[in-house]
Amino acid sequence: MKSFILVSILFLLVALNAFADVRLYPQQLHEITHLYDIEESHDDVDTNDISERTKAARKADQEFWKLIHGENNYKNFDKVIHKLNKAHIKDPSDVYTIAHIGWANMWALSEGIGIGIAQQENALLYIQIAEEKFSQASRLAPDEPRILGFLGYSRLALGAATQNIDLLIKGQANVNRSIDLWPEWAHFGAAYGQDASAPYNSPQFMQALEHYWQTLDVCANTPIDRGNPDFFPYIPQQTLVGPDRACWDSWIAPYNLEGFFLIMGDSLVKAGNTNAAFIIYNNAKLLNNYNSWPFRDLLENRISNIQNNINTFRQPISVGQAVDLETTMIVNTSISCAICHRGDADKYFERPDWVGENANEYFRPF
Repeated sequence: MKSFILVSILFLLVALNAFADVRLYPQQLHEITHLYDIEESHDDVDTNDISERTKAARKADQEFWKLIHGENNYKNFDKVIHKLNKAHIKDPSDVYTIAHIGWANMWALSEGIGIGIAQQENALLYIQIAEEKFSQASRLAPDEPRILGFLGYSRLALGAATQNIDLLIKGQANVNRSIDLWPEWAHFGAAYGQDASAPYNSPQFMQALEHYWQTLDVCANTPIDRGNPDFFPYIPQQTLVGPDRACWDSWIAPYNLEGFFLIMGDSLVKAGNTNAAFIIYNNAKLLNNYNSWPFRDLLENRISNIQNNINTFRQPISVGQAVDLETTMIVNTSISCAICHRGDADKYFERPDWVGENANEYFRPF
């Protein structure tokens, strides 16, 4: 099973591994961000209640989620962008229309190019638009952790692509702030990509793996046994409300935890810790929806080839290289988002009332 490695390797992933080119590494960025005035002014923020959304915004919202869930084989990408832009023109203050334009462009970069829906020559443009839109959305919702997180990811990517140290520093600060605000959600984003692009024996890789462990700790509400990370005792904690909801399957990501365990398992294999990886992979089978997960066969293959994949996952990948899904870390493939989000969300979860109607739940994630 082949897919083309995404140009996001150049922009999104290399962002977290390219700091050597500017003599900065993630930990160094974390240490020096306090030396810079990175607080952004929000004096011009429109504080109007966004619960009253235009009809165009509601329709665009629904189309956006069809794209994320993989409906119509992703053929509606152009339609989504058109509807989101139309809704933004009608109401420039709708924060989630703005953010969804950013997310749609991030999706184009991370998956759309690889499956032929988005254009490879537009890769840098996609990340530029994403950074611009997340910046706008963050001015409207300064402490929305998901917007801050993706503002950080897009700035890290754009900063690396353009060798802009100021963007790198601001991006790392945004990521750090999103972790402070919602660690159950944000630790994952701080690791995803860095784990695949950094050498297995590098500080960057170890830092990424630590973020995955911290995700499990905050989601279990107790430190996980890293020698035996069996998640079975914590399954009864599943919830769809509060900050812990980011830890579990939901309408937004119907296979959130299955995907997480596959991704973290890959990193542990790359690290050579196959005993822990075996347990982490098998944790995915604890979830009620595992048998309907589109990528369960991929996980079973990972388990069967766990020893062979140690060296395989450590091999560098070049931009434009054809890759095999069975032997490539997921973030380097065209299912880097789909691994958690693709699926019939309405079949297993009640559609939240804010989808297409009311955005208040977004502003109040807890």
